[in-house]
Amino acid sequence: MNVIRTRIAPAHWSRPWLGLWAVVVGVLGVSVFLLPWWAFLPLFVIAFGVPEGVGLRREGDPYPPLTHVIRHFVAGWLAFPLLYGVMGTFGGKALDFKRWWAIGALFAAVGWITHHFMFTYINPDQFPRDPGENPADLDPR
Repeated sequence: MNVIRTRIAPAHWSRPWLGLWAVVVGVLGVSVFLLPWWAFLPLFVIAFGVPEGVGLRREGDPYPPLTHVIRHFVAGWLAFPLLYGVMGTFGGKALDFKRWWAIGALFAAVGWITHHFMFTYINPDQFPRDPGENPADLDPR
């Protein structure tokens, strides 16, 4: 089971930019657990929002948005639960749940299930109801 999809970045991507994203993800990933939600929110807006805005400005430049970096390097089965889990953790803290970490874990499970079932539904049903049915007929594109 692969966690890292590849260690090779596209040649035109800036290596310092990728390093910046690694630091941002590390800082935000730890801070969401340690800071109150009202302190985490401005940190998130600045640390994520500014580089993400730069990354979205021009397609194909050396500064990709975090979404593209995650898609390139991290396996989906891990990326979805982590992203959902961080959002659930933040939401649980912001809504003042006593067990905010449990909300984060629940959201992480939903992220994993979303990723898991997404691949089940991308292709036509492999087991049609009638043996004479063509799976492509059940899910026309």
